Amino acid sequence: MLLLLLLQFLALLAGSTNSGCSYEAVAELRSKVVQENYDPALMTGLWYEHIYIDPAQIGASCQTLNVTFDAGTNTLNTDFSVLYGSQPFTIVEHYAPEDSSKKGVYKKYVDIPFGIPGGSLVTLPTAVVIAELSPDGSRYDSMVLSSCYSLLVTTIEELVVFSRKPSMDEQRLRALLKAVREQGGNFREADLQHVDHSKCPSMAAAHDVQGAAGILFQ
Repeated sequence: MLLLLLLQFLALLAGSTNSGCSYEAVAELRSKVVQENYDPALMTGLWYEHIYIDPAQIGASCQTLNVTFDAGTNTLNTDFSVLYGSQPFTIVEHYAPEDSSKKGVYKKYVDIPFGIPGGSLVTLPTAVVIAELSPDGSRYDSMVLSSCYSLLVTTIEELVVFSRKPSMDEQRLRALLKAVREQGGNFREADLQHVDHSKCPSMAAAHDVQGAAGILFQ
């Protein structure tokens, strides 16, 4: 069922002609830091999603992104993993540079599961809007991505906020969203969806271990 929905979604994108979505449009959302100093190698590793605007994620929970970097092509290759109910689902997403002179601007495309061809035929203009370094500068600790696509005659704008930890302080989230707006992001507060990782299997298992350890040492 999930595969069928994905194929239908890609078919709709391929047949859409709305011009409101472009690489230039998403590129304008990037912070000055991203435009001047973005380093894709610092994106590698596991990320936890905290907030999203993305119709394709309806019904999903426990979203994570595991990123690897291909230095030869400057492409980010990612496993985007979610739960639909109790059913795990992972899709491989690729972020290929759209223009080497524009740091943090990508063509996003997916591998359709089971080796079905055609995923690379549909690309989404995507930009790294914000990328914040860890205190030691060894990696990015938080990031905001924005993508867009034309669906029939409508332009859909996606927004996702990630960090390295399962939870993020609400004040920090608000500061990131405020910065996105100041950089030209146009989204409705009511459209923001929050991800609660405290109820995810890995986190629940960790809580169980901590609880058991507490009982042992009482």
